Amino acid sequence: MLQVVRAGDEYMDEIIIGAPAKANLSFVDSLPFIYAIISAAFLIMLVQMLVTIFNLLKKNEKIYLENFQIINTDGAKGTPFSFFNFIFWNNQIDMNSPSGNKIFKHEIAHVQERHSWDKMFINIILIVFWSNPIFWLIRKELSMIHEFIADKKAVEDGDTSAFAAMILKATYPQKTFYITNSFFYSPIKRRIMMLTKQQHPRVNYISRLLALPLLVIVFSAFTIKIAEKIDKGYASNKLSNKIIVVLDAGHGGQDKGAINKDGITEKDLTLQLIKKINALNTDENIQIILSRDNDVYSDPRQKVAFAKSQAPDLFISVHLDNIQKEKWNTVSGMNVYVAREGIENVERSKILGASILNSFKNNYGLTVSTTIFQRQKGIYVLLANSFPSVLIEAGYLTNDKDAAYLLSEKGQEAFARNVLHAISDYATANSSTLNISNSKIIYNDTIGYYAGKPVISYRVNPLSDKCTIVFSDKTTKVITLKEAREAKLLAPPPPPPPPIYKIDGSKDFSTGHFIELNPAKNYNGKAVLMVSRNREESVSIMFENNQYKNISIEEAQKAGLPIPSSPTKNSTDKVFTQVENEPEFPGGKDAWRKFLQTNLNGSIAVKEGLKAGSYTFITKFIVHEDGSLSDFTSEKNINDTIAKHCIDVIKNGPKWKPAIQNGYVVAAYRRQPITFMVEE
Repeated sequence: MLQVVRAGDEYMDEIIIGAPAKANLSFVDSLPFIYAIISAAFLIMLVQMLVTIFNLLKKNEKIYLENFQIINTDGAKGTPFSFFNFIFWNNQIDMNSPSGNKIFKHEIAHVQERHSWDKMFINIILIVFWSNPIFWLIRKELSMIHEFIADKKAVEDGDTSAFAAMILKATYPQKTFYITNSFFYSPIKRRIMMLTKQQHPRVNYISRLLALPLLVIVFSAFTIKIAEKIDKGYASNKLSNKIIVVLDAGHGGQDKGAINKDGITEKDLTLQLIKKINALNTDENIQIILSRDNDVYSDPRQKVAFAKSQAPDLFISVHLDNIQKEKWNTVSGMNVYVAREGIENVERSKILGASILNSFKNNYGLTVSTTIFQRQKGIYVLLANSFPSVLIEAGYLTNDKDAAYLLSEKGQEAFARNVLHAISDYATANSSTLNISNSKIIYNDTIGYYAGKPVISYRVNPLSDKCTIVFSDKTTKVITLKEAREAKLLAPPPPPPPPIYKIDGSKDFSTGHFIELNPAKNYNGKAVLMVSRNREESVSIMFENNQYKNISIEEAQKAGLPIPSSPTKNSTDKVFTQVENEPEFPGGKDAWRKFLQTNLNGSIAVKEGLKAGSYTFITKFIVHEDGSLSDFTSEKNINDTIAKHCIDVIKNGPKWKPAIQNGYVVAAYRRQPITFMVEE
């Protein structure tokens, strides 16, 4: 009987690496650097003024009074002025004269009112928010208010007219520091007006009360603007044309999906998320249809049938990711999936996926992937729809941080607004291609084609050379085994099983370079199920859960493990193209994907001059019985440098877990497609 095995190139996800087409920074990209440079310039100016004041303090004579110090200078520029508890005095001004006495009282008022703290605070704020004109106006008015207060105290027991005349006689200073309180502050007219204005307290109180309604109106106006700005962080302009979106909440009913340690189920949380999207949708041109609005179960085919019956423009399925229990809380973040290459909707789905990632990257409390994922075997609700379809893994339910965020009102609102923003952006960019007519269904379990029709399964008649194939429309046809093989519907027959013989009259072992232990033997307290001989003087032992460890032959002998014979030339030279258990990267598919995304350099496609578009390289290599890799080739070589880069990254990685065929550890080919996406 022929055995069905899976081909290696269908077993691994395609890896997509993104890179911008322009390596140089655009003007928009450089704005943060320009902003930082200007902020640094203001900081340097502030430090320079502090150094200048410190030098004046250090070089001149000091007179210590009870709460402040007088620094006598010989006509230093800008003096007299006060800074914190220091009054920098100009010796050319007689402090005992009527005008000198008023100036001195003026500066003492600044010290007593602690005006320097206000000035330092507003100038530090301006270093960061220098682009906001409001803060510059505040600084200007704050300095004026300081002068009003000090002027008032300087003339409490004196002649207002004489003080005003003294200000008028003073020339503009040659030097001022905007972090100090200088007597020769230039807006003379306003200071004189303040000195001579109506001083009646009751009139002042009434005028302030009358200003309150105006302040309330101004404050409310700013609040509305801020609210609009916050909302625009998520939502784009309203659409001019109608768009229909089917939102699918993953799982439901008896299918709970992922479950975390607190008993929160994926089916309940995904339903909350799509309901939140529907509730926050205020654009009448975005029509949202929910695949379910309560806890009911529909299988993937029913979901696709429902979606197609609504004739939508987009399909978005919401799920939560999970990982095996021993790795809980080690993986976090959001991912987006689209159909594999070759499916009709894949290119438009990638655009929708890119809109979603772009919307989420700056407005989401969890890590957002920079890559759109594709599964080679595919996800049925993405493969079977003809319209743009994506699956969003909103976060890991098995990660406490992710779960807490997605259960919170803040997290659900952020998720919903980002999805609505992405829909709006996609529709704006693709208004001419939204209404797509239904196309034929591409079945997820298609194994090949016969006479141009998709075949989803076959049955071999053991008593003849005939084979019954089943098409996607459920019709059948009987063909010969030769025809089936020529159409590449059947796997090649496996090699004959190895002979079995007895050792010690009780344990069955296979001959050759591989020995299966039945019953298992222990190594360091763990059950060993299999021992295989490597090319080097070492053996690989397999524990439960398919975990491997390489040990020396001497260690194996000390542990009482049987030592297989050295692999023969015939056995090691045979390399399988199809096996029962594919070779695997240490840690599985997720670890392999992460390894490639971390080590592959997306910008190499730009450096090599590739224009905007997608470029797929297929790297083929052999995974030997000991997990080592060799015989690297590039099957789809668009550019030699990029192909070599892909090979070097894989070649410099760790050893793999070898393939298994009929219970044997065998050498097998591995093909890995890697797509470089060069963006506009």
